[in-house]
Amino acid sequence: MASETEGNYSSKLFLTNNHRRRESFDLPLTFLNSAIEDSEHSLPFNWQAKISGVVRRFSFLFNKETLSDVHFIVGIEPNTQTIPAHKFILSIGSAVFDAMFNGPMANKNDVFTITDMEPKVFMALLKYLYSDEVVMEADMTMALLYAAKKYALPMLDKICQDFFHKSMTKDNVFQLLTQARMFDEPHLAATVLDAIINNASVSFNAPGFASVDYETLCVIIERDTPDISECDRFVALCKWATAECSRQKCKVTPENVCRVLGKVLHSLKFDEIDKEEFSTKILLSEVLDDHVFVEILTTLLRRQSKDSTGKH
Repeated sequence: MASETEGNYSSKLFLTNNHRRRESFDLPLTFLNSAIEDSEHSLPFNWQAKISGVVRRFSFLFNKETLSDVHFIVGIEPNTQTIPAHKFILSIGSAVFDAMFNGPMANKNDVFTITDMEPKVFMALLKYLYSDEVVMEADMTMALLYAAKKYALPMLDKICQDFFHKSMTKDNVFQLLTQARMFDEPHLAATVLDAIINNASVSFNAPGFASVDYETLCVIIERDTPDISECDRFVALCKWATAECSRQKCKVTPENVCRVLGKVLHSLKFDEIDKEEFSTKILLSEVLDDHVFVEILTTLLRRQSKDSTGKH
C-alpha cells in the first residue's frame, strides 16, 4: 500500500505531466513547421486542412514524395525519369495496378521499371488517376491511348479516341496514321486512311506525306485514289523518294529513287500518264531536276516493259 507521501508525490507528478501536455497542445501549429520543412520532400504541417475535398487532396499528392510508397523508373536510358506514386490511389483507379500491388501474384517491390512508354506519357496517365484531368498533346495521343488500354482505363481510352478524331488535320494525318499502325489500332488506322484516300488530291500534297515510313507509304499507295491522277501520284512519290534519300544520306539519282521506292513503283500505272500532263506537272516541277525525272521515267517504263514480257 502506497504511503501518503508517495501518493502526494504521484499526484503532483500526474498534475505536472498534465500541465506539460496542456502546454504542448496550446502551442501554435507553426511550432512544427520548421522541423517538418527541413525534410527535402515533405509538405508543410497540416497541409490537409488547407485543401478541401478528397479529389483535390489526391491531386495535390500527384508527383510528390509525400506519403509515396512506390516509384516508377520510366523510359529508356539515358532518358529515364523516376516518378513517385501512391499504391492506394493507383489501385482504386486501375484494376491492373490493383493486381500489381494487391493481387495473389502481386509484386512486393516498391520500384518498377517501365520501358514501353515515355515519361511524359506515364505522367499524363498518373495525372488522370490522381485528378481525372487529361493532359493531351497531339503527338502523344496514341501513346496515351496505348497506356489507357494497358492499365484498363476505359474512360481515358474514349477520351483519347475522341481527341484523335477531333485533332485530325491535313497537316498531321500521316503522322496519326503512322502512330495508329505503330500502336496496333487497326480501327483508327482505317479511319485515317479513308480520310487520306477520300482527300487524296490534298493529302498527297501535304508536307507530312514525305515523312511517312515506307510501310505506311505502301499502305497508302496500294489504295485506289480516284480523285488524283497517276501523274500526281508519281510526283508525290518522287517527293517522298527525295526526302528518303536525304534520310538515308545518299544522292538523289534515278537508281537511288527507284531503290528507295521499291515495290511501290509496281502500283503506278504509267500508261495512264498523259504526255501533256507529264510535261506540265513533272518536267516543270521542282521536285527533281528535269533530266533526273526523264531518266527515272525511262528506267521505270523499261522495267515495266521487262516485267510484262516476263509474265507472257
